[in-house]
Amino acid sequence: MLTHACDPIPCLEQRTIHACPPPDPMLTFPPILALLTSCAPPPEPPAPPPEPSTTLGMPLPAAWPSRAATLQRLETPPPTRALRIAIDPGHGVGSNSGNSSCLCIDEQDHNLRVAQHLAQSLEAQGQHPTQLTRSDNRGPAYSTRITTAQQGAADLLISLHSDARGEQHHWLPSPDATCSWNDGNPGFSVLWSDEAEPALAEARLTLAAALAARLAEAGFLAYDGHEYQGIYEGHPDHPGVFLDRHEPRKRVRMLRRPTMPSVIIETHNAWDRLEEPRWQEEATLDAFDAAVLTALADWAR
Repeated sequence: MLTHACDPIPCLEQRTIHACPPPDPMLTFPPILALLTSCAPPPEPPAPPPEPSTTLGMPLPAAWPSRAATLQRLETPPPTRALRIAIDPGHGVGSNSGNSSCLCIDEQDHNLRVAQHLAQSLEAQGQHPTQLTRSDNRGPAYSTRITTAQQGAADLLISLHSDARGEQHHWLPSPDATCSWNDGNPGFSVLWSDEAEPALAEARLTLAAALAARLAEAGFLAYDGHEYQGIYEGHPDHPGVFLDRHEPRKRVRMLRRPTMPSVIIETHNAWDRLEEPRWQEEATLDAFDAAVLTALADWAR
């Protein structure tokens, strides 16, 4: 292959190529094509995290997940009866680690952290015996978790997850990490299944509704369900509550199989670059726990 000593000159896109002697007529077309395509524009840099919106220079009211939004830690009333509660930190078995957040945090680790914090709050209240379905990222399988909760005579099961919603983009929150992001779909959701006898299905719905209402009261945003079309159906009277509408063979096991009332709380959109950092704050976990405890007191009446 022929080579030339060349002097650098700028190309049309402000990148640098080399001025070389005229190509040998015997050279074929592909090298010329490669030279021309070397001036292709560089890829666009990743979008920065969003800033709070303004109207005519005035900031809009701070709402979740804005950095200025304040969550309320609800006062938990004394429970009217003790509940045996199974808390399931979703994923965490084999290669099933869940999503990876905009900060490159595995969902299995987020779920376990939130579940352990919630269990500590329940135990501190001293009224609700609590069990975690897993304590590390080595399982057990979901079927075993359900069996363990049933053998422990749990009154209800709450499975904790985070969502990854919308079209996937990539950015670099630090020089050595490339993470996924989408800032368009924040908020919590509470999922349930009506695949059960009427009394159990009704208990699932009332539990989901109580949790969603108290989370919203605490200041968390209820997800609007835009990315759920065809798989979950929103409830007209309970924002943030969604019914499993996957095709039958794909319906969620943790929603339909337990013999006690069970729900899944999707805490937030892990790809949202405002919402995910808020879930690293201790105050967010405290507000979440208080909302859940208050909802359980509502539901147990």
